[in-house]
Amino acid sequence: MEGTIKTNDLENDAANNSSTNAATIKDSSSLPLKPPKKKSSSTVHNHKGKTLGKVVEMCLLSWGIKKFLSVTVDNASSNNLLVQYLKTNTSRRKDVICGHEFLYVRCCAYILNLIVCDGLKEMDESIIKVRNVVRYVRSSPSRMGTFKLCVEKEGITCKHGVCLDVSTRCNFTFLMLDRDEKFEHAFKRLECEDKGFMSLFRDGEIENEEGEDECLSGRGKGKEKRKLLGPPDFVD
Repeated sequence: MEGTIKTNDLENDAANNSSTNAATIKDSSSLPLKPPKKKSSSTVHNHKGKTLGKVVEMCLLSWGIKKFLSVTVDNASSNNLLVQYLKTNTSRRKDVICGHEFLYVRCCAYILNLIVCDGLKEMDESIIKVRNVVRYVRSSPSRMGTFKLCVEKEGITCKHGVCLDVSTRCNFTFLMLDRDEKFEHAFKRLECEDKGFMSLFRDGEIENEEGEDECLSGRGKGKEKRKLLGPPDFVD
């Protein structure tokens, strides 16, 4: 989505600015031009493939892009219809590249994320325990205040607070574990300072509704009540 600034346009600007010399104009003919900042008027009403295809097509038209080699998206089923829509509605153009043979490119980062998330299942319970104690601390200002006192008493000087991950993104899981490891001793002290902390994990249960995020209680769906996992121990 990058183009070049035309020399003629720069020469017109130079005429209005006496400090701009000819050498600058000549060298500026290859300066990169960022995509226009003007927002497209297209609105995504839903995530159906055909709707997404229309939005992408409108964006390409508004940006003045007529030739494009590929579209990089993840493996969502709606993206198959998105790509098919673009193929159908742009294949008749004279400037189509390689007959759209390479139009659909799967996002390598997304595929890598799926592989890593699958590998993390080997230590799933340990990660769930860490996630649960962080959620407990962040769930109310009073709990966060008690935790900060524990941090102060333990002499922890980390300027950043505890971090909660996004369970479907491996890089966020890494950031959570890396950040929260620095507060290990503060979490241990919280077990003594906050009576509700240990009682929640000792007596607390959670009911998994169908389709609900299972990370609080472990694996499994349905309305069965399960024990809340946590807090993490030395093995975790």
